[in-house]
Amino acid sequence: MAVEVLLDNPYTIADARAQRQALRDAAKRVGRDPDEVKLLAGFMPTIAPSRQAALERRRFLDEVVDLNQRVRCLGAMIGLPLGPGQLDEQLTADQLPDAIPSPHDPRSARALEVARDGWTLRDVLAHGVIDYHPVVAGTPADVADHMQQWFEAGACDGFSIAIDSDHDGFDSFVDVVEFPPLYTDDEEGEFGRLVASRDDPLIALAAAEDATGAERGRWVNAGMVQDEYFDYVVAGRPANSSPDGHPWPVPPPKR
Repeated sequence: MAVEVLLDNPYTIADARAQRQALRDAAKRVGRDPDEVKLLAGFMPTIAPSRQAALERRRFLDEVVDLNQRVRCLGAMIGLPLGPGQLDEQLTADQLPDAIPSPHDPRSARALEVARDGWTLRDVLAHGVIDYHPVVAGTPADVADHMQQWFEAGACDGFSIAIDSDHDGFDSFVDVVEFPPLYTDDEEGEFGRLVASRDDPLIALAAAEDATGAERGRWVNAGMVQDEYFDYVVAGRPANSSPDGHPWPVPPPKR
């Protein structure tokens, strides 16, 4: 049996069930077995030992996005003129009665629900309410509950999971590696030196600052190093290329 898969990002179980049923009905109308067409619901998990830790990770990841633009977007979603000056404040008692979810944006109801729970606007955004995937920020059990609930409700046939960060979202741990310049006159120099490994990105940052004196605001992600390091992780950290006491692969020669 040939199976085709459709990736989608419905925001509610009701919408997901309706889209899945429409897909199955369309397959049946053209003479196909509806079971040959599968809908995978997308979502973005942020997994941490606690819900508070997951929210802190989301806030940390939000440091590299334009929160000023996002808070204005949030305002458009719930019908209020919000600005950067209110990022660290809750919706006021005057604003709450006027807040209305946009009927044109499926994310809006969830955004207003979180805002009404008393979170600051920065934390409302950290809940992922304006992301293009539904966000589940919490413990492994929270993520498993989300998947079980959607699957058992007939909302999808499986899931398309979007990681929250290319840098460390593939793993539940964070390794901090100090990378010297790619090309160095020191022929004995190593390509990278492992300085810390922690279970939480915020704790890893603190460990890196303590061990290397690094200034967090000046850190960058180097795509090539990131990709090579991920390949190294997937390979099981082989000892002959470990940054912990062994040279990394030699960089290519200068052109």
